Amino acid sequence: MMDTLLAKNLKPYLAYNNSRITRLLELMHPKTKPLFHILTFLLHTNLRDLPGYIKDKEVPYGIENYSFPPGFEAEFSTIFPGYPLRQRMSEDTGPNQLSIKSLLLMGSVGSMAQTGKSDFDYWVCFNEDSLNPKQLELFKKKLLEIEKWADKDHDLEVHFFPTDIKRAQVNNFGEADKESAGSAIARLLKEEFYRTCVLVAGRMPFWCLIPTGISDDEYNQYKKAAKGSSEVNTGMLVDLGNLYEITTGEFFGAALWQMNKAMDSPYKSVLKMAMLEGFLDPEVESQLLCNIVKKRFHEGTPKKDDWKRYDPYATMFDHILDYYVKKQRNDVVDLLQTCFYIKIGFKARKSLIGSTNLNFKQKTMLDYIENWGWDQNKLDDLNDFKEWGFEKVLSLGNRVHNFLIQTYRNLADRLKKEDQAKQMISEQDITVLGRKLFTFYSQKPGKVQLMKKAFDEGLWQESITFAADYNKQRKVLWSFYSGKHNKQDLSSWKAKDKLLKQGLNILSIVIWAIHNGMLDKKTSLYFVLPNPSPVGLADIQKLMETTIEFFPSSKISSISNKDLLSHEKRTRILIVLNFDSPRWLQEIKTISIIYLNSWGELFCESYDAKVGVEKILEYILEDPMNLKKNYTIFIPHSQYSKKIHDSLKSLIVKKVGR
Repeated sequence: MMDTLLAKNLKPYLAYNNSRITRLLELMHPKTKPLFHILTFLLHTNLRDLPGYIKDKEVPYGIENYSFPPGFEAEFSTIFPGYPLRQRMSEDTGPNQLSIKSLLLMGSVGSMAQTGKSDFDYWVCFNEDSLNPKQLELFKKKLLEIEKWADKDHDLEVHFFPTDIKRAQVNNFGEADKESAGSAIARLLKEEFYRTCVLVAGRMPFWCLIPTGISDDEYNQYKKAAKGSSEVNTGMLVDLGNLYEITTGEFFGAALWQMNKAMDSPYKSVLKMAMLEGFLDPEVESQLLCNIVKKRFHEGTPKKDDWKRYDPYATMFDHILDYYVKKQRNDVVDLLQTCFYIKIGFKARKSLIGSTNLNFKQKTMLDYIENWGWDQNKLDDLNDFKEWGFEKVLSLGNRVHNFLIQTYRNLADRLKKEDQAKQMISEQDITVLGRKLFTFYSQKPGKVQLMKKAFDEGLWQESITFAADYNKQRKVLWSFYSGKHNKQDLSSWKAKDKLLKQGLNILSIVIWAIHNGMLDKKTSLYFVLPNPSPVGLADIQKLMETTIEFFPSSKISSISNKDLLSHEKRTRILIVLNFDSPRWLQEIKTISIIYLNSWGELFCESYDAKVGVEKILEYILEDPMNLKKNYTIFIPHSQYSKKIHDSLKSLIVKKVGR
């Protein structure tokens, strides 16, 4: 009986999976589309002169049940023209064992949330105990080399997560470091995986064929049935463990983790925090979303015009929106709809409703718009999101972060009396994730504050205009505008909503803009004349380049556990001399110290010469072994800049050594 049910669910699962792949390819850019099959091929083979090739016979590779897709050679030649594929494959003796049991994608790809910027997150499932330590390192090296190639040569962000099958069965995904979620979100991660996974090659997940909501005992009975089945045998399946419930205590850790992720991708966390709040509401009886998706594809092949019911992202969004509509929280409903629309990235027009020349993502989004009753004015406003004034961008960012903080507080209030909550997340994870939140939200003297943005690309500026003028106190007031402007623009209403920041310290404005991702080397800089300050456009350009090169770009959510579990300390120091002082000076007048600490916080402090020098020596002597190698001095170009630079350098070397 059980083996018959597994066989019955096999066909609709494969049809559903094929539909996901069709949609995945449909939404990929034509230039990167061949990579979908080529990435799999690179994992299956180890051929000379191809990405991921390791010149060592012990390197594990090969995917079980792999077969070449139709037309692969033609696809391959578009990426590797002139490569002697057939010759090299005839030279390859093949792996001693097919090390990869299953290759599965998870996340937004293959759903209506897929965009040109979507990461390709793969679970590369294997048996770790079948590899010796050397083979394991070679295996990870091969995966990393392919990731680097995809990113560098094709601007496709690929992550291969080596997934030990036995560890996955017991929800062991490591600690809360980088992309791993640790004890905070183990079953939630598995829920998202089962809800969104796409089988790319190898064995299919056993969980996808069993009925929804069965216990661990029943799960094991189905495994036994599969062993004796002629239609669905264990050689076709990979067992990554059962999932039928998530206890209340696990949600607190998940909420903490999502708050951490909000620093990098707030809009994703808005939806996930909303989902967690709905699951934890005692008045709501809800089942896991992965079970809803599975039950639907078990019922039959998705119909052409009804794909939304089977889409994992739409299923999650509908579930969340329905919850807040029933709660009559209209402000949250509007925020969720706004974030969802901008995330989808389709600039819709009402006139397109009913059009047949659209892909499934566009049709689904238009269905939502019609149901919500949005007019064209609303769409035009959201379609121009990247052209919004700075205040409007920050207003949405504040709404997003206020929702996240309030939702987190609601969840914490519900769970703080739950003993189980304390058991489901380790003290170490609480410390690590809590400190990341503190790093983002806390305010300290001299700290360069991070802006509460809604979307990753929400703050970057294609072009910037700087303007300087005297204020009423006859001090130079700096203004920092989005876009390219002339003096006439700035004196009219046109530039009013383009003003990003004003202040007396141009250096702190530039550092703030860089730290918040507004400026980078691709940003075009402009200057309005006349300029009463000694600071010129070339000085700002050089400062920007120096700062970007000196401070490595990193996400707060990826700061290492080791650093966060230790007391914060300065790690890199940029010393800026006489930035806004007259260029004829032959000695130090002002010193600004910009430093990064081990918790990812950036500080900018300004002093006169005497106090500034004392501070520099004090800071470097706190950790001389590290900081005497990790400081640099910047001074605007003048005929005396080298003399001033060398005088400070000599003093530092004299006090702390080379």
